[in-house]
Amino acid sequence: MECESEEVENDTDFFDLGGNSLLIAILVDDIKAVFDVDIPVDDIYEFGTLKEQADIIREKSGKTEEKHHERVELLPMQKLILNSVKNDKDSSKWNLNVSFKLEGKTDIDRLKASFMKLCGMHEIITGRIVSIENSDYIQVGDILQEEPVSVIYGDDEGELKKMLDKEALRPIDVFNERMTKMFIYVADEENAYLLLKASHLIADGWTLNLIFEELCGIYSGKIEKTADDHYADYVIREKEMIKNVYAKGEVSAVSDKSKKLLKDKKYTPDTKCVPPEYVIVGNDRFEKLKVFAKENKLSMFQVTLSVYHASIQEYLKTDSSSVAIMQANRSLKEYRNTAGLFAKTVLTDTESKDVKEIISDMKKQTGVLIKNQVISLGDNITADKNKFEDFVDFMITYQNFNNGNMELDGIHFLPNMISGSEAVCPMTILFFDTDSYLMGTVQYSPEYFRREDAKRFIEVYQNKTDELIG
Repeated sequence: MECESEEVENDTDFFDLGGNSLLIAILVDDIKAVFDVDIPVDDIYEFGTLKEQADIIREKSGKTEEKHHERVELLPMQKLILNSVKNDKDSSKWNLNVSFKLEGKTDIDRLKASFMKLCGMHEIITGRIVSIENSDYIQVGDILQEEPVSVIYGDDEGELKKMLDKEALRPIDVFNERMTKMFIYVADEENAYLLLKASHLIADGWTLNLIFEELCGIYSGKIEKTADDHYADYVIREKEMIKNVYAKGEVSAVSDKSKKLLKDKKYTPDTKCVPPEYVIVGNDRFEKLKVFAKENKLSMFQVTLSVYHASIQEYLKTDSSSVAIMQANRSLKEYRNTAGLFAKTVLTDTESKDVKEIISDMKKQTGVLIKNQVISLGDNITADKNKFEDFVDFMITYQNFNNGNMELDGIHFLPNMISGSEAVCPMTILFFDTDSYLMGTVQYSPEYFRREDAKRFIEVYQNKTDELIG
């Protein structure tokens, strides 16, 4: 059955779209895979519209119409990101990707069915953007969208890897395709690649980690079903929290300090996508950093943020810095299953040059920010500043991702590095905290920095880290 998503309304009849007995059998199987609900074939004949079939699925799965919301308003940060997407439709900077090489015999059909089931557990995963009367919404719970999983076969592993890299850098059309998808590139029975791809409109790095954990849990049979949470309920709660923070006057202003420092560092690059550089803190240095954090009652995030501030000041030869931080709101355990807990983006400022003074400053700032976790740059949006780029020059994100290099039912998951990326802002550092090392992926815009600049910045960061731990 081929039709455009715009052709499908709640009252559109399955058979008016070309449905037949063969497609009914496929539809029934897909409903079972995604929603874990058995629908009799006779019900499809009797209840042919999308709304009628959705009602049957809710009834049989125990979900009620009362709690289901088809269209959900965007939160302030989502509006800001969507403005950026609209202003640069060819940009891939709002893509979120995580990739693994799969070594061992992978049951491709089982992996595919596991992701289909995962989509049924999280209505936001099936979301896409819809525009109605000049307003944008996230439409969740769409049943009739394109397949969420693509499987690509090939004999040349190198070519498959190139295809994966190309897909990772392809911008997601948030209006016409689902905003979370999985791609499996199969070389042979023992070797394949996995790519999880999502839009930052509905996810952050922690969300991808959550999706991967649950995908593995479903594949291994350890997860059958998650709680019945709704993304719309999460959005209502977030808006109420934002309203309360505004009432207390806790919304911070945006600084232009670093922008003034960058205004003369402007190039005309050949491409926006460049290979990331890496900063790795491992072995003894990582252990010493953990001891320092514990002794000073700091999170590793506060330490890395402070060193980032100090490194920017030394690199740019200035005595102040502004850094945006992105951190997922992990305190909302009751809304974990919406998979929509994307990061809040907030700004931290310091005029101190001494690393330990910066740490003291950042401890106070991030303590307040992490406690509230509802203030975002999106809340500071104004009519004449509607682009994300107007706010952020240096950004840091931090996440725990302990799933790399793991074994599951005969499959060895090895982290697969994607060859290129497009930075969200002039320079971004993404830290991954594992049990044995701390790795930062430094993404930079070639409009402002060259590769040698990024390498020099990493040297400064390493030196500042060494100064801190003696």
